[in-house]
Amino acid sequence: MCDRARLASGLKQSAIARIEGAKVIPRIDTIQLLAKTLGLKLDIVVDEVASALAMV
Repeated sequence: MCDRARLASGLKQSAIARIEGAKVIPRIDTIQLLAKTLGLKLDIVVDEVASALAMV
């Protein structure tokens, strides 16, 4: 992620590195913030089958 986007998001470089390196799973609000900062549209789709399996 470029420095301007990182600064605009308010996230620390270390946090972004952990997300990019798949070391953590970011919260939805963090994903929304990054998408907005990068000028991207975020659509969240809930898969009913996957959700049901996760409950088992």
